[in-house]
Amino acid sequence: KEGQERTLVDALRLRSELLGSAVGTVREGVDVAMRLGDGALAAGLLERFVEARRQGPEVADLPWALGALANLREAAGDLRKAVELKREAAEIADPDVSRALKFEVARIATGKLGDLALAAEAYEALYRADPADREAWEPLLDVYRKSGDRRKVVVLLEAVVDYVEDAGERARLRLERVRTMMENAELDDAAAAPLLRDIVDEDGSQVEAALMLAAILDRTGDRKGLTELLGRGSRRA
Repeated sequence: KEGQERTLVDALRLRSELLGSAVGTVREGVDVAMRLGDGALAAGLLERFVEARRQGPEVADLPWALGALANLREAAGDLRKAVELKREAAEIADPDVSRALKFEVARIATGKLGDLALAAEAYEALYRADPADREAWEPLLDVYRKSGDRRKVVVLLEAVVDYVEDAGERARLRLERVRTMMENAELDDAAAAPLLRDIVDEDGSQVEAALMLAAILDRTGDRKGLTELLGRGSRRA
């Protein structure tokens, strides 16, 4: 049976090289090659098809071929080439397919490559397409945190916090923004205090926000404000 399938894939390869060959021929050839466990043969079929489509006017099947070739390159460990092919496919694919490909690029960049700059670029493209898309902004925020880019963390937090429906989570994100700005010396005590008070007012369970506010009130000598804050805490307890 293996010999028959090799004969078949050879015939499909030759047919796929004919001018105007249909994509179905290439798909079938790739399927047979993969059944044989011959990734190099499948990649060769796809490379020739991709090159032909790049040079011609018909590009409808090019995203599929680029994506399939990218997956083979990823499986072979050629991650940079896989990313390059997926990005090319994303540029010409339908919106849903393009979105999925960009997430795949981000996945490879974050995980296997450990390339935070590339991951940020991929997630940023997804975020720009839909700022409310949590699947885009949440990992983007994590990438910014890991890369130590506090300015981008602050800007993104400010932009996305209103898309978060849960009050407790929204308060935690607002607190992270205030804390990060204070670490960056972008907020002094006078500017941070009302922001922290708003967080505590929105969600009384935010102990860290309350402690930060209490420390500011103590440093600035606002005994009345500190007494009121502590009194609110004791009443909740």
